[in-house]
Amino acid sequence: MTVVQNIAHAFQMTDAVWQRHTNPWSVWTRYASLPLLIVAIWSRVWLGWGGDRPGSGGYFVDLAQSSRFSQAQND
Repeated sequence: MTVVQNIAHAFQMTDAVWQRHTNPWSVWTRYASLPLLIVAIWSRVWLGWGGDRPGSGGYFVDLAQSSRFSQAQND
């Protein structure tokens, strides 16, 4: 097995999962969750443990959306 195959196996990226992952709606929702992650990192000093809320919110949005979309339609 190559390194790429090992990584794909570790993340359980089958062909069907990859097709859902490449759906444009999936990509845009990932971009939409980035501000939550950035705020969590940027505000960790002045929010303390309260900074984990936006970070965990961004994480769970990313986690939930990966299985929410169907395969991308070819034009």
